[in-house]
Amino acid sequence: MTRIIAVVNQKGGVGKTTSTVNIGAAIAELGRRVCLIDLDPQGHLSLYLGIDGSTVGRTAYDVFLDPDFPIEDAIVRARPNLDCLPSTVDLAAAETELASHPTRHRILRDRFAPILANYDYVLIDCPPSLGLLTLNALAMAREVIVPMQAQFLAMQGLSKLLETVAIVSRGVNPELRVSGVILCMHETQTAHGKEVVSELDR
Repeated sequence: MTRIIAVVNQKGGVGKTTSTVNIGAAIAELGRRVCLIDLDPQGHLSLYLGIDGSTVGRTAYDVFLDPDFPIEDAIVRARPNLDCLPSTVDLAAAETELASHPTRHRILRDRFAPILANYDYVLIDCPPSLGLLTLNALAMAREVIVPMQAQFLAMQGLSKLLETVAIVSRGVNPELRVSGVILCMHETQTAHGKEVVSELDR
C-alpha cells in the first residue's frame, strides 16, 4: 500500500518544504518510487527540484480546477524515482474558486487515485495555513508529519493542528493519524528548547 504523508504546519518558515524534499529524495535514492506534491502557491518545493511551475504547463492548480485533463500530464520527473506535481502562484486562487464545489475537500484524493499505485510514497508539502489546500492533503493522506521548532508558541500551534487532524479523521478521513514531529533548527543546549522537547515527549 502506498504511504501517503502530509507534511503540515500552519506556521511558515519551520522547515516543511526542506523536510519534504530531503525525505522524499532520500527515499527515492533507496530505490522507492516517490511523488512529491507541492500544494504551496509559493512553489518552493518545485523550485527546490529545479521546476518552474509558471513554465511547465500543467500544475496542481489544473488538477483542482480542470477535471477533464489526465493528471499524468502535470507530473514532472525530477530525479530517478522522484516525481513532482508542481505548484504555481495561481494555486492561491483555488480556495476561492472552489468555495461552492460539493466535494472540495476530496478533489486531490479523487484526482490522484488513478496514478496512486505508481508510487510507494507520496509526500505532500502543505501551505502555512489550515485552509482548503491543506484540508485536501489531510483528506488524501494516511499520515501526518509535523515539522516544528522547539518553541513555546510552536507548541500552541501544534495543539491546534492536532485538533484539526482529529476533526478530519472523525469526518472526512478515518485512516488519518499523526506519525510524528520533526524538530527543525533545534538548539539542544537551551533550557527553553529542553522544556519544549520534554513537553512534546509527554
